Amino acid sequence: MTEQNDVAPGRWLAYTPAILFIVLFLLSVQLIRRADRGRMEVRKIEQVRLLTLRSLSWLQDAETGQRGYLITGSEVLEAQYRESSDSAIKSLVALNALTQDEEAQQFYLRTLIPLVQRRLDRLEDLVQLHREKPEQAIKNMPIGPGVAMMDSARRIFARMLSVEARTQERREAVERADQLLLQWALGIGFVIAGIVSYLIGSRLAENALQHWMLNADLKARIAMLGRQDPTRRPGEGHSPPKGNQTVT
Repeated sequence: MTEQNDVAPGRWLAYTPAILFIVLFLLSVQLIRRADRGRMEVRKIEQVRLLTLRSLSWLQDAETGQRGYLITGSEVLEAQYRESSDSAIKSLVALNALTQDEEAQQFYLRTLIPLVQRRLDRLEDLVQLHREKPEQAIKNMPIGPGVAMMDSARRIFARMLSVEARTQERREAVERADQLLLQWALGIGFVIAGIVSYLIGSRLAENALQHWMLNADLKARIAMLGRQDPTRRPGEGHSPPKGNQTVT
């Protein structure tokens, strides 16, 4: 029973490095997977921010092109206005598809897309009015609900960018925490591995010393036995006294 109790701790001690390696390996795999998901999330954040900026830029370009067309009547500026208008809507549609899993962005887009569409309709109304009454179309450029709609759209775009900035900050905080966790895990793992290696080395040295002492004792006993005659029996080799001999 005592021998089994002595053997069990040593056996588990020998298994400890393998168990520790498996734990660190599984932890590393989990953190690597989280890092991969984090990189995908960062790429998505960049795409959302890019589409948001492009949508705002296309909308502003449409407004600039329409204003230039109303002032000059240039067909080139009219084409620029129409291209920018179509691109603004397409960017918003793509942005809406990309952020289906983001509740905050969907909330803003439910307000923004109709607002942008109304603003573009307002621009188109002035373009059509310019064909019939150019002077009246020019007078309506800087006034009316169009300016207020554009200001509202800019505020919503800014809030959407702010949401993505906060999301990126949280993602970077998680990444820093994962890196710190991995560093701590590796550090603790190395310390435990060092302690276990020391204990195993000490136990091996102790066992080696015990074996050496046992071998030395065994050799000493064999030497003692070897100095004795193993064939000699008790009383053998002694002759009777000569005084006891009789003379006939």
